[in-house]
Amino acid sequence: MKNIYLNILSLINVGLGFIFILALGQKLGLGAQTDVYFFGLVFITYLETFVNITWFAIKHYYAELRIQDKKSLNSIYITLLNNIILSSVIIIFFYFLATSYFDFMPPKYKAFLDVFIYYLVIKSLMSYNKNILNLEQKYASVYLVNIFVYAVNLLAVIFLMEESVMILAYTTITSSSLVVIWQLKKIFDLNNFKYELVFYEKNVFREIFTSSLKLNFGTILYNSKDIAIAAVFAGFASGTYSLYSYANKFVGVITAVVTGPIEVVYNAKISHTIAKKEFKKAAKNLLETLSLTSTLFFLSGLTTYFIMPIILEFMLGNNISGNDMDIIQYLFMLLAIYNFLKVIELPYKKVLNLFKFFNFSIYINIIYFFIVVVGYVLSKLADLNYAYILFFIISGQLVKVCLSLYKYRNSMYKNYIVSGANK
Repeated sequence: MKNIYLNILSLINVGLGFIFILALGQKLGLGAQTDVYFFGLVFITYLETFVNITWFAIKHYYAELRIQDKKSLNSIYITLLNNIILSSVIIIFFYFLATSYFDFMPPKYKAFLDVFIYYLVIKSLMSYNKNILNLEQKYASVYLVNIFVYAVNLLAVIFLMEESVMILAYTTITSSSLVVIWQLKKIFDLNNFKYELVFYEKNVFREIFTSSLKLNFGTILYNSKDIAIAAVFAGFASGTYSLYSYANKFVGVITAVVTGPIEVVYNAKISHTIAKKEFKKAAKNLLETLSLTSTLFFLSGLTTYFIMPIILEFMLGNNISGNDMDIIQYLFMLLAIYNFLKVIELPYKKVLNLFKFFNFSIYINIIYFFIVVVGYVLSKLADLNYAYILFFIISGQLVKVCLSLYKYRNSMYKNYIVSGANK
């Protein structure tokens, strides 16, 4: 019943987000301005992975701390919160420093990002609090915050936008700031936290920071694919990157509505199960989750592929051509294959992270990064079609899945199951 409730919230969340980008396309068409907006989102999301170095591993310690050392939870949460703000501000400073000396992006991109860059602070805090509330099993909050931001941006597109996406920079920052205030109040009330101006906690902070660094070094390498894709697609006609973004949004709808809620519950439950050393139960939960998510994703992807042209024609009308619809459908097929492999990897990845195999995460992401770099260089040097970079990304993801499965079956976790079953 809980999954159904979360599915409904997820459907509202993704539905609003989907209507928002369709309204954006209908208002401005698929061209230079939509490219600017989608690039801005990718750029901020990538910078956020650097901020995540300060806190990301808390997900793998939180349940254990709550059970064994609840007293230190207050200081750890506040310390990480302060470090998120500090690191975000430092990155913003270096962004302005770099862009004042080097012209590494088109002026229209920079004009938007000079405002939107401040969203980095808010987005980083929002992501941190989402994870904490999810670990507190407040699953609905993950979707409610996105619903509010999408609703505000949708109203901005309908009533305030004229010929530029700049208004979305302001509405996104404002609405997300209100969300962060709500999240903080909820977390502080749940745990009776008190704020302190502290940037270091002597107990487990160093371990969390070190683990976060290991985890996010791999993530930074992995998410470089988004920058590589943007760079490749930006080399083609205006609007090409928007076509990719629309295809990616269709895949995102499937992930968020169909598999997302299941994975959210799985991530929280497996964390508590591993913390309690119920390893046999964890293995069973993993297989059940994998079977359910992979089946649902495949069926949903197949259905979406065939109904996509109808949706695009209905929503965008004259703002999209038949050729554009064919390109979006083709890109969707490639992205669906890539995301299907991610769906398979996720349950194994979560368990490996809970057992602190962070170095392994770095190794496989270095391999993935190398494959992406090769794909990017070949795409540029050989003047390949923009779709070829996606073939390299799919290949890299397949390698990650195979290595994660091998590590899972031949690691300490297998021995833990045996020892746990013999107790």
